[in-house]
Amino acid sequence: MARSTQSPTKTAILDAAEARFAHMGFHGASMRSIAKEAGVELALVQYHFGKKADLFEHTIARRAILLAEKRSGRLDVAERDAVPGNPSLETIVACFIEPVFELRQHGTDGWRNYVKLIAQVTALEEWKDLTSRYFDPVAHRMVLLLHRAQPEANSSDVYFAYQLMVSTMITTLSDSGRFESVMKKRKPGKDTHARDLIIAFCVAGIRAACSTGKT
Repeated sequence: MARSTQSPTKTAILDAAEARFAHMGFHGASMRSIAKEAGVELALVQYHFGKKADLFEHTIARRAILLAEKRSGRLDVAERDAVPGNPSLETIVACFIEPVFELRQHGTDGWRNYVKLIAQVTALEEWKDLTSRYFDPVAHRMVLLLHRAQPEANSSDVYFAYQLMVSTMITTLSDSGRFESVMKKRKPGKDTHARDLIIAFCVAGIRAACSTGKT
């Protein structure tokens, strides 16, 4: 699904769908409630996006394509600058994680809702094909670069380490309120501090996970 410039009406519908799907799930959010939140007639939602499953895919694809472009661009620069070697593990992890934080800083709830939504779809078997379609190209590239950065590691360990990195990032950024609940009166730090902590944690975790076996 190619990214295209959206009309204000389509953008409003996608924003509403994103919020409803993020908070209610695919099965809990109705097309009628999405239309109401977008301030349009139900028929207009169906005209632009068809069935609910089609609207759901458009909602996932809109930001997935942009995020993939940003990550790929970062990785392109990192690989170019590292020639003739390979980018460092720290650089590879930063290329994957930093774009999400940057996009979340735009001042709207959109990206925050999107991370909540991705946390749901990546955990459910029914959306495996959908997530593969939009996230696998960058995932395959990341695993390859991670393996080059940890050449002694077993291939399956590298893949599992990548999955743990993704899970860490999604869980941390999904804004479930769990952090505030556990920490009671303490407040979470700024996004930049959280970003640096996640990168440091993932780099150390990947190194540890990749030291458990050899190719």
